[in-house]
Amino acid sequence: MADQRTVLAAELFKRTLDCPGEQRSAFLDQTCGEDVELRREIESLLKFNENDDQFLEEPAIDTAINSLFRAALKPEQHIGNYKIISHIGSGGMGEVYLAHDQKLNRQVALKLVRFGTGGEETARHFQREAQILASLNHLNIAQLYGAEIIPDGFSFLIMEYVEGVKIDKYCDDNQLSVRDRLEMFRRVCGAVHYAHQRLIIHRDIKPANILITKEGEPKLLDFGIAKLLDPEASMAGEQTVTFAAAMTPEYASPEQVRGETMTTASDVYSLGMILYELLTGQRPYRIKGRNPAEIARAITEQEPARPSTAIARSSGSSKSQGPNPKLLRGDLDNIILKALRKEPTRRYMSVAEFSDDIRRHLEGRPVNARKDTFGYRAIKFVQRNRIWVAMGTIVFLTLMAGIIATLWQAHVARNQRNVAREQRDLAHHERLKAERINTFLQRMLSFSNQSVTSVWPVAQKKDVTVNEMLDRVTPQVEAELTDQPDVRAQVLRTIGSAYASQGRYDMAEKNLRTALNDEIQLYGENNPEVADTMSELGVLSYRQIRYEEANSLLEKAIAVYKTQRQANPASFKPAKLALALDYLAATKLYQVDPYAAKPLMLEALRISSGANLPDKDRLVVAFNKSDTGASMVYTGELEKGQALLHEALTEYRQISNRPQWEQGSTLTHL
Repeated sequence: MADQRTVLAAELFKRTLDCPGEQRSAFLDQTCGEDVELRREIESLLKFNENDDQFLEEPAIDTAINSLFRAALKPEQHIGNYKIISHIGSGGMGEVYLAHDQKLNRQVALKLVRFGTGGEETARHFQREAQILASLNHLNIAQLYGAEIIPDGFSFLIMEYVEGVKIDKYCDDNQLSVRDRLEMFRRVCGAVHYAHQRLIIHRDIKPANILITKEGEPKLLDFGIAKLLDPEASMAGEQTVTFAAAMTPEYASPEQVRGETMTTASDVYSLGMILYELLTGQRPYRIKGRNPAEIARAITEQEPARPSTAIARSSGSSKSQGPNPKLLRGDLDNIILKALRKEPTRRYMSVAEFSDDIRRHLEGRPVNARKDTFGYRAIKFVQRNRIWVAMGTIVFLTLMAGIIATLWQAHVARNQRNVAREQRDLAHHERLKAERINTFLQRMLSFSNQSVTSVWPVAQKKDVTVNEMLDRVTPQVEAELTDQPDVRAQVLRTIGSAYASQGRYDMAEKNLRTALNDEIQLYGENNPEVADTMSELGVLSYRQIRYEEANSLLEKAIAVYKTQRQANPASFKPAKLALALDYLAATKLYQVDPYAAKPLMLEALRISSGANLPDKDRLVVAFNKSDTGASMVYTGELEKGQALLHEALTEYRQISNRPQWEQGSTLTHL
């Protein structure tokens, strides 16, 4: 067993090598003090490293260090029930050896506490570390088997031996894509979040402490400097650690460098550093030397470059060929930079939130690290539905001609009513004709939506001429159909739907509200026509994230539909009720009330499934099954939810051979 002086000399030798040449003498003055023999031993190792021409720098260093540690533990040496196989490396508080557990016949990693347990503080730290590690039992965390103190005063931990490759090297060697690297990183986040839930922080997260096994499973190593986030462990000297000895500077957070109290946000920062390096092949700070003070200044004062910018600046890096900067620009830039904020309160509140934002990016959904504007959400929608958006644009252009033709026919109908005003039968005939024209108009315009469940804008890139034409047509409808308020209301409702399909929610709302007011004056609130407009306006409010108003409108529409079902079953349209119930459930779900949403979705599915809907309405059944299945999965009913999602896929495929966006949404839930 090596004495403390030998281990101390090895540690100081490695730290001296990290200093620039002109600063080494001052560093030795500070660390060795009056211990001339210790300084002479370190200087001889430095000379050996500089004069050895037969090796490159790293092998020479390894040779020098090994010359010290041969006296520590040697192969075949026994310590307790363990036979030493080889020296693995240096951990947070001591040396790590590969050993054979002769009692249980397995390989283990022995981690020796560097300075023994002679000091009371060191002994307390050792006991606390053992208790912390023993509480962690996770697939992606190296397991602690036990802890012992041997008679000569040395302490060691018996840990799971992990044979693997550092995460950054594994990703580069296997040429993992950005998506695969993000998925791997999320599994690491899962392990750290597991520890945080048990009030444990790691404090030294770095690529060397994340090994990937031959099965491709990440393992988080070395919680040797972790401490419980507990008031009893917050005594003086226990909440902070020295900069050089208990952490890896390059991955340390600003508060860690300053010696301030650490929290789970410190691990979030270190994870952000690792993700930056995994995706760019470089570190975010420009540091010329290895001086700890220089590293500390960079961490606390420099602002990291955007990952996409870093890749663009150093294309052809010798370390790795980075991905296309466009893959990182936007969401990933913002996600990583949020994790690397200097102020802990501006980072992600938890590792789980960090990981969830990455999941949202992978699914093509808006992320929390980016300002949530309508334009941003619309862009994300278009990116997920490029083909359907292009098709919807073509359909919309076709519908504009339909609107003009319909308005012209309405004008002709008005002239005919003026000529035959005194002839009741003819006037009645013209009224029916106007209604038929409006029905045709509704049928044509509703085709602008890809399906009865599509309310998102069908086009992000709009044709200016078409939009100007739509703006011109709207006031003509109000002027020319003044004497036909029922027809005008229905046309305005249809135009409101067209505006919604183009993402012009302000104009959509204006026309739908005007139509609703006209219909209420004509028929009162308890009327199916009024319910149709209420339902459309409710869905629009839902898309505008005005959930309270959406709730009110959809509930009123549903009440009217249910009354109509009882009073006049022949005119009742089950698809409308099922769709309104589904959107009301979605509103409840986005108000974080999944258990209120579930019965509404089940009712919608029961109505649509039992109604024997015609082909044009069969999509509602598939839509209800998909949403109900997703809700069940969300509330823990996995088997039932998955079964409904599979049924929804079957329905979509029976309806059309062409892929539909709803089908993609169902696959995402699965």
